[in-house]
Amino acid sequence: MIPACSVLRTPTSLKNIHNPLIFLRKMAAYSCFWRVPRWKILLQASLHRIFHLLTLVSYYINAYTTLISAVLGVCFSVGAIMAAKDTSRTNALYMFARSLSLACVAAIPVCRNAPDILFVVTGIMLIVQIVDCIIGVAIKNKTRTVGPFIMAACHAVCLLLSI
Repeated sequence: MIPACSVLRTPTSLKNIHNPLIFLRKMAAYSCFWRVPRWKILLQASLHRIFHLLTLVSYYINAYTTLISAVLGVCFSVGAIMAAKDTSRTNALYMFARSLSLACVAAIPVCRNAPDILFVVTGIMLIVQIVDCIIGVAIKNKTRTVGPFIMAACHAVCLLLSI
């Protein structure tokens, strides 16, 4: 038996609805509720789910790209510590401290849903990679120019996707 549309519009029935997608699915058969065909209601619910999934995927792509970039910075600073002697070793230790702190902060959005922290850390890593690219150009080293440039481009795309 199909209930009358006026019964479906009562505030008491709307108050108990917790998930709008479940509501849309259950009420799709009663298209008189919105005067919209059932297929349009189901399509809208499906598009909402796809959009939510794409947002979630782009968030984690951004988070893992930022984390990988920060961990690579830690690895390079450890390599600099091992290769350095005397005063340059002190500078390498300072570089390690900064790289490690960035890596720790970059791990937060991977463990928790923290889009604001992710946005800030990705922006910081973008700046770091751009400066590394400029240093690579200054010392005329292709590897130290191209690598940071590629990572900077990845961070820029991730920032654009998160806006």
